[in-house]
Amino acid sequence: MTFAVILALAGAIVGLSLAVAPAAAKSNGWSALAVALSGLAVAGGVVYLAEKLTNTWKGVVKMVLEMITEKFKQHRLEVGIKIGRQQGRESKSREVRDWYERQQAAFRAGIPFDEPPPVYYADTHANGAEGG
Repeated sequence: MTFAVILALAGAIVGLSLAVAPAAAKSNGWSALAVALSGLAVAGGVVYLAEKLTNTWKGVVKMVLEMITEKFKQHRLEVGIKIGRQQGRESKSREVRDWYERQQAAFRAGIPFDEPPPVYYADTHANGAEGG
């Protein structure tokens, strides 16, 4: 298919070259051959340029798609981190709330309560582990 298009394009350019050539060039066989070869050279240049433009366009499209894909990946990662942090905060809040309820129940019952409170580091993501 591609070869047929290239061959048709070359034939059309050669035909156009011969059609617009002066009558003197058409009467001499060598001149007509030179015009035809010039037409083929132009056709080759057009085909080469078309191929380069096509490849450039494909490269640009690929680059834009990669940029969009990376942006979506980055966004998805950021959302995942935010969700993870929120879930960690909720888990820690639940641990502190549960400890407080146990402490208050022990105080109301008059039972000694020596369980240390859960460690909460708000500035870290270690979920209770020391560090920073």
